[in-house]
Amino acid sequence: MGVFHMRSYAWRQGEFAQARATRFVLNPGESLFVPAGWWHTTRLLSATISVSVNSANAANWRDFRRDFCAGIARDRGSLRARLTGVYLTLLGWVLSTLEMLEWFL
Repeated sequence: MGVFHMRSYAWRQGEFAQARATRFVLNPGESLFVPAGWWHTTRLLSATISVSVNSANAANWRDFRRDFCAGIARDRGSLRARLTGVYLTLLGWVLSTLEMLEWFL
């Protein structure tokens, strides 16, 4: 997301306006963990191979469901958000059950 769009978002979300920047350089062999929901941007200083992973799992499923449904409610209405929430709740239960069963196989 470009800086212009981030500022537009900040206008709507007061917390972002209070954010403080942190700048640093990652050296070869180093990695960075960015928690879910943290705004970030990168600038490549040289030819770089970058790997990014976004995943939903048991540790963050509730937050994922809440955030995803909030976007659905905003864009498509509360009924669709509620139905999506029910679907994601059931899906989370199925996935966690399958994960637990895998431990016993």
